[in-house]
Amino acid sequence: MYQYLFDASAIVDFYTRSNHRASRILDHIVEQRTYREAVLFLPTFCITEVFNVLARLCFEQKKLSNAKYKEHLGQFRKHIHWASLFYPYELSRYHVLATDEIIPIEYATERQSTPHREAVRDRLSGIDILLIAMASELSYIHGNRNMYLITGDSRIKRVCENLRNSPKEEREYSREPRPLGHPHLQRWPVPNVFDLHHDVPAVLPTIERQKPLNLRQISS
Repeated sequence: MYQYLFDASAIVDFYTRSNHRASRILDHIVEQRTYREAVLFLPTFCITEVFNVLARLCFEQKKLSNAKYKEHLGQFRKHIHWASLFYPYELSRYHVLATDEIIPIEYATERQSTPHREAVRDRLSGIDILLIAMASELSYIHGNRNMYLITGDSRIKRVCENLRNSPKEEREYSREPRPLGHPHLQRWPVPNVFDLHHDVPAVLPTIERQKPLNLRQISS
């Protein structure tokens, strides 16, 4: 069985259908849940983020009509109730401890500009760092091979790639004494990260009852 952990941006894309490419990929993943071949995890703090982003799109940015806002909000509430589609994933002390491994790499990762964001604003929030920590913990529990973090933020993937390329035993901060001792070097594996807006959909798994994604029909 596959495990997917979503950030708020991916969930918002799923409901608003604002990006055809992202919507097709998300539908492919969600279909695996309908066949009971996958678990779709959503951090509980991202639930509030989704509420907030949908409201911003409606009341501030005017990109959603009031009717569409209520429709998406109702669908989302239904899908998280009793984990009917998305399984709310609670924050734990292990996630907080794991941020110690991630934060120095976040600040060591080069900041890049995009057409919509200056380089100085290319940074992860504390919520983003906790998201990576939660994906790492799921990878530790279920195995890295079948676990994917799904995001619309390219920096999350870049930070994880730098984390993977920075051996834990060589990190200076990892040798600092910890009150409860050091975890095993393999305690927090770096999760697989899929960037909805840039990665090739073919790298995602396809179950037997699914048709492979037709890349020629997916446009940005």
